[in-house]
Amino acid sequence: MIEAPCVGRCEQAPVAVVHQRPVPKADVAAVQALAAADRRFDDMPAAVDFDAYRAQGGYALLRQCHDGTRDVESVIKAMEDSGLRGLGGAGFPAGRKWRIVRGEAAPRLMAVNIDEGEPGTFKDRHYLERDPHRFLEGLLVAAWAVGITKVYVYLRDEYHGCRALLERELAALRAARRRWRRCRRSNCAAAPAPTSAARSPR
Repeated sequence: MIEAPCVGRCEQAPVAVVHQRPVPKADVAAVQALAAADRRFDDMPAAVDFDAYRAQGGYALLRQCHDGTRDVESVIKAMEDSGLRGLGGAGFPAGRKWRIVRGEAAPRLMAVNIDEGEPGTFKDRHYLERDPHRFLEGLLVAAWAVGITKVYVYLRDEYHGCRALLERELAALRAARRRWRRCRRSNCAAAPAPTSAARSPR
């Protein structure tokens, strides 16, 4: 056993990691048991999946953005009026950032940083493990509003279960997009919400 840097699980301390499997509230017996059983990989988090999120009204906002119900100015103005600020240290207003970036020359790219290297930080993992599509819809709405052509998600190496979850749900999102395109060509009334292209987290 060796000491390790932060693994993004301060709320579960003390934490050990056996290969790629975190051990919350770890003690010697729990670590030895996992090592002896060769349980190397993190469990898939029990999260709200694509179908459940859609059943709760998920992706309705994204659909409204794409079908013209909402326009770019109204979405950016809503962000500005919300007072939402970034949590990276500067507290920069998110709506103002969207407007500034939209005013820059294309192509525009988005990088989503889920490193959480700051002491005591684990909020992104906490929400992603529970409600990944709320994150993905917000990402896609932001990309639409700002005119983003590609989005890159940076996920820290220690979040193995979260990465597997995002890969699975991104695959479900892409499949829904393909169904929507086929449905739109045949004038199907029950088409799922349209989405922009989404890349796997890297």
